[in-house]
Amino acid sequence: MFHRLFIDDYYIAESGGLKRSFHPTRKHPDSPVISPKKPWELRTGAEGVATPAVIWDPDENIYKMWYWAVVGGLLDCYATSGDGVHWDKPSLGIQEFEGSTDNNLVATPGRLGPGSIMFLPDAPLGPESRYTMVS
Repeated sequence: MFHRLFIDDYYIAESGGLKRSFHPTRKHPDSPVISPKKPWELRTGAEGVATPAVIWDPDENIYKMWYWAVVGGLLDCYATSGDGVHWDKPSLGIQEFEGSTDNNLVATPGRLGPGSIMFLPDAPLGPESRYTMVS
């Protein structure tokens, strides 16, 4: 089953007898659900995590998040969650940070940023193109 969030009418061909309603947001009691804890996320200056892009991966039955670690510069990071609240930051061995690849840093084709969207295309082009980033 594939779920879509209908914020606008882009995917809606026609509708009738419907009323669009928005509900107020509620802060989760465990908020923030992801915060800077790793060395590459904690540096002097303005530490933090920002611009999360989250998808549900139905093949692996988990949420996946790409986000920035803000450490005076921006580092692209990756995290996973079974419930969308408790997040793991797996060691990926992809990007080097201070001489080690034991981290959750990723290489993205562009720059994650406000408005970035990660999604699983309907017809993947192969293992190297499983995810698509629109920024």
